[in-house]
Amino acid sequence: MDRSVAQALTGLIPSLSGPLPKELVELAVSLLAQSRSKASSLKAEEEIARSYACANLACERCEAPYGRVVSWLLGLTSSAG
Repeated sequence: MDRSVAQALTGLIPSLSGPLPKELVELAVSLLAQSRSKASSLKAEEEIARSYACANLACERCEAPYGRVVSWLLGLTSSAG
């Protein structure tokens, strides 16, 4: 796993205790690989944000199938219901 992706996901979901969900990590890593293949040369200040942007997109995309659980983990709702 890309360490920068893991750091970004942990920063986005600080309330999560335990390991990051496998599907979320896999999606974030996949998005990062796609981003690197489509935009291989970014400025240094843009490259710093790439992992965070991919992690954020992965969280948003996982929210649809997992619904309220991901929203709760992200602190958007008060209960996982």
